[in-house]
Amino acid sequence: MKKLLGLFILSIFLLMTFEVVFAESTDFIKKDLEEKGKSINSIMRVNVNNLPEEIIVGGEISNFEVYKIDVGESKPLFAITYSQEENQIDQTKQFFSKTRQLLNFGFFGEKINSGFLKTSLGIESGLNKGYTMIRKGSITGISTNLEILQEDKNGFIEIVIYKNGEEVGFRNVINSLSKGVEIDFDAQSQGIVNFEPGDVISVYVFIEGNIIIKDISTLLEITN
Repeated sequence: MKKLLGLFILSIFLLMTFEVVFAESTDFIKKDLEEKGKSINSIMRVNVNNLPEEIIVGGEISNFEVYKIDVGESKPLFAITYSQEENQIDQTKQFFSKTRQLLNFGFFGEKINSGFLKTSLGIESGLNKGYTMIRKGSITGISTNLEILQEDKNGFIEIVIYKNGEEVGFRNVINSLSKGVEIDFDAQSQGIVNFEPGDVISVYVFIEGNIIIKDISTLLEITN
């Protein structure tokens, strides 16, 4: 079976996008970008054992190389080349097609009652309001930063994720032992809390006790 050299040209954004082509040599990197009107300043090989965190490689893959390409723009391009049997191309591509995104939720000012957090546009999320998913994927991380203005040693704060109006079993929990800025962050593997295209993700803050908090900032990491 003929071996092919696969080439991924990708840009590092909040959502990483892929353009996939196949070529018989890495010379196609230069040719492909020049055809798109980009001027190459330099091409540098990247250590595959120290890849940028935006590039997620899963499974057992060998014979691949990564190149960082300077095209004079604020965000660099990366090219991934690999060699596989023709009938393994689709299987190999999926290992490189995982991307991470961050969904921003928060609340500005003081808060004493439980309620849904707002999206990055300032719109309050709800049981059926929030971020609508475009592709299938998983929720793989959540982090929260907030300030406690009035503590309650018997109280606590929970940052709860909702999918289509129902709680999912993945959240941040912050104890209210003292005043000041508190954080919590948790990560989990892909495939535990999944979503499908069209699912709505929202976030709720549950306040237990006589607590006053301020300026809640929550990030959800999703992996497609």
